[in-house]
Amino acid sequence: MASSSFSLTSPSSCLPITDEQFNDFHSIDRILYSRLVLGLARDPAESMQVMALWLLLERGSYNCHLVNKILSLPGSVINSLVDETAKCLKCTEGDRKFGEIIEAIHMQEVPAEGQVLYARLVVHSASVINVVLEGQRKAKFSINGKHVWARKYVKKNPKSPSHQPTSPDAAAPKP
Repeated sequence: MASSSFSLTSPSSCLPITDEQFNDFHSIDRILYSRLVLGLARDPAESMQVMALWLLLERGSYNCHLVNKILSLPGSVINSLVDETAKCLKCTEGDRKFGEIIEAIHMQEVPAEGQVLYARLVVHSASVINVVLEGQRKAKFSINGKHVWARKYVKKNPKSPSHQPTSPDAAAPKP
């Protein structure tokens, strides 16, 4: 069977890539998509959107092996990740764009058989968190029958040095 080829142009090179090479490169992505749609009976359209976000995060150096890591997780954990990703995507519907709202998603590292207990969603504007929490300090959600608490995370400042001047005069060198 003859393989057609096409060129991907980049500023540094113009290399022909065969269909076979292209398909090999994306095989892990197709495996995960098949697992979502066929193995976990997820909606195909939602699965495409979720995969697109995960690939964007992977390409953006969030985690260069994100798809492979997700594939190694149990189905129940993948289902939870899809649910959370879909919620993030729904927050960006309309005229808001993902990159303008969400800066990063940091998932807890767990072994393959483990369950993720927390994740941190870093947003560009604190007002987004207030919308999610509906003005409360914390809110309770139910995801796949499990209760999840959400709260605003405020990074604590490192301890300041114990001896700091309290006025500009105290900081000035003495003659």
